[in-house]
Amino acid sequence: MPKFSVTAVTKDGEEYRETVEAASRFEVYRDMRTRGDRVISLVGSASGILGRAQNYLDRFGTVSVDEKVSFARTMAAMLAAGLSTTRALSVIERQTRNRTFKAVLSDVIGGVKRGSA
Repeated sequence: MPKFSVTAVTKDGEEYRETVEAASRFEVYRDMRTRGDRVISLVGSASGILGRAQNYLDRFGTVSVDEKVSFARTMAAMLAAGLSTTRALSVIERQTRNRTFKAVLSDVIGGVKRGSA
């Protein structure tokens, strides 16, 4: 089941964050409403290598949306062509000009090679 990062407010006005597993966003909203809590923000947590890369990219914030879209399309095409994940990431890392994006990709490549990504 997909995971979602939720920021919500309790009946007493206390704000909190949690990660929940649910079949859909709608299920998360329904569960929160049942508890009497109000959802402030809800973000789906992506899984797999692309999800981990997206999480890294979101943390830095200096990678444009166009670069993220280009990365996702290029990565999908390379994986569909039969390249290994590390090889595809290495090619994209070599081709990008954005230093922040290069650092993120390098970190992801290291994690994949270690088996922690």
